[in-house]
Amino acid sequence: MSNAPHASVALRGPATPPVWSTPLIEPLLRTSLSGRQMDLGVRPPVTNAFAHPNGFAKIALGVCLRSSVRLFLHVWTDDFSDSDIHNHRWHFASTVIHGRLTNRQFTVRSADGPGLIRCRYTPAPEGTRFLLVPVDTADVVALQRSCSTLEQGDSYSQVSADFHIAHSSTRTVTLMARGQPVPTSATMLLRADDERLGTSCVRSLVTLTADEVGERIKQVLSWVT
Repeated sequence: MSNAPHASVALRGPATPPVWSTPLIEPLLRTSLSGRQMDLGVRPPVTNAFAHPNGFAKIALGVCLRSSVRLFLHVWTDDFSDSDIHNHRWHFASTVIHGRLTNRQFTVRSADGPGLIRCRYTPAPEGTRFLLVPVDTADVVALQRSCSTLEQGDSYSQVSADFHIAHSSTRTVTLMARGQPVPTSATMLLRADDERLGTSCVRSLVTLTADEVGERIKQVLSWVT
């Protein structure tokens, strides 16, 4: 299954750039690995790479010259599922470069009884921490409205308000293109007994060293070439 034609809708910007196509992932990764400049229509990233709390390495690859679209490599070395239903601060489109990803989307509405707690998920100014704060006491319920399993070459896109969770198989890699932040915070849905609801919770991103980034990119190249 492929939703690639909808990528530009999700990004609210120009048409998807040529570097978005799967066949160009190898030169893009080799450029990132070597530090040399290549005419790929992408300028170097200004952010670093992190170990994300949702189980993947998040590596900034660059910013498309024809737009403000930012490109990221997401690398899962192990089988992993998101722990919380959530949305994002930006519209995005993602292509599976290797492995398999299952994406489940949800409709959220008010609960008739006990349900999930809506929490605001906001980045701290320095960009390496996120603050998690309950925003109201009205419980909500999340109803699954779609479930898609994506293989190598498949794409999907979401607007920032879409709620989802994802499950990756071992050795899964995606290339994500995202737009500029739309709201200032995202939303996560937590169970009422979640210990993170007691006080304002801080989630930290662990910065990856240059050597760790290089190893991840070499791993990906070994999988896709």
